[in-house]
Amino acid sequence: MYTLQLVKTLATRGNKVVLICHEAVDEIKDIANVIELPRINAHRPYGLWRFSSWLQIKDYAGLVKKLEIASPDVIIGSAQPLTLAFLKSFPFSRLIYLPHSLIAPIEIASYLHSGVLQKYASILAYWWMERKCFKLSALTIRFSRSACESALKYYGKNTCGQLLTLPMPIELSEKSKGKSDLKTVRLLFVGRLIPSKNVSFLLKVLASIKAKNWILEIVGDGEEKKNLLDYVNLNNLQENVVFHGHIDDVEDLYLSADLFVFPSLLESYGIVLLEAMNYSLPTLSFLPDNNQYIGVSNEFIIDGEHGFLAKNNDDFSRILENAINGLYDLEKMGSSARMSLQSKNSWEGHAMRLEEIIESMNQA
Repeated sequence: MYTLQLVKTLATRGNKVVLICHEAVDEIKDIANVIELPRINAHRPYGLWRFSSWLQIKDYAGLVKKLEIASPDVIIGSAQPLTLAFLKSFPFSRLIYLPHSLIAPIEIASYLHSGVLQKYASILAYWWMERKCFKLSALTIRFSRSACESALKYYGKNTCGQLLTLPMPIELSEKSKGKSDLKTVRLLFVGRLIPSKNVSFLLKVLASIKAKNWILEIVGDGEEKKNLLDYVNLNNLQENVVFHGHIDDVEDLYLSADLFVFPSLLESYGIVLLEAMNYSLPTLSFLPDNNQYIGVSNEFIIDGEHGFLAKNNDDFSRILENAINGLYDLEKMGSSARMSLQSKNSWEGHAMRLEEIIESMNQA
């Protein structure tokens, strides 16, 4: 969604934008030059699929070489294989590296792999690719100070080069929550159902709470879904937990919820937390410590004002139970969260700052 909105905002502000992607909506095709590349086939013969992360660099380079486009003034690259392919074809263009993952090889390690060899080959490939992107970029933009610090800690200053923090923008909604009677506290989780999202922990906490005046709505799919469904059935929580699967438009659920619960252990930013704040919805997540809880929510959420930042598992459980028992003014927190978001995370402000950066690079 970030890339889609970035292209839309820059193009409508008069910039000439070429978007290279696998698939784009018609809305973007009307305002920008969109080139859709075929997807790389991961099914390789003779066991080479284990090294697909390495081989895709060569594959993308071949696809980019065939494109008939003028050399761009600036390349804004996020996907490491495609970014490196573009730099190979346009070595004199300046690169703004704008990674969406906190640290690419760490995120790759959290994915499901077919075997140990494939896992470590993929981690090594993305470690090498991300280092190259850092070293070859004129500037790297991160959405948070913590992301900059994490990169410096993981790769070192000599690799990272110049880092700049530019807060994550969000398209501001005109709608916000109405009043809730809180007779039944509606909890909402949005995200992939994978181990790092920690939804199994959330269900265990809720199962331990004696009061059952709550409903948890889960939006998303993933490898853990079956285990989560089994746990719900085993603990007779079928009337309290609703699995919606993947939904493109979650607006109605944001507007009807009372508290957004997000026990994720690993986040590059946590865009869904911003989305919740956008609809005047307070949030409950972990306070990042760059060890057990990795994220940046403390950079845009003030604990006790916009929502809650739990220090550990016990603190998360305590806060959640207190919220269900009506001990907090969730509506007031939600209103405060929305006001903070509107002042710091607009797309217009984000695009203007990015244009200034590009202009200064072109003049250097």
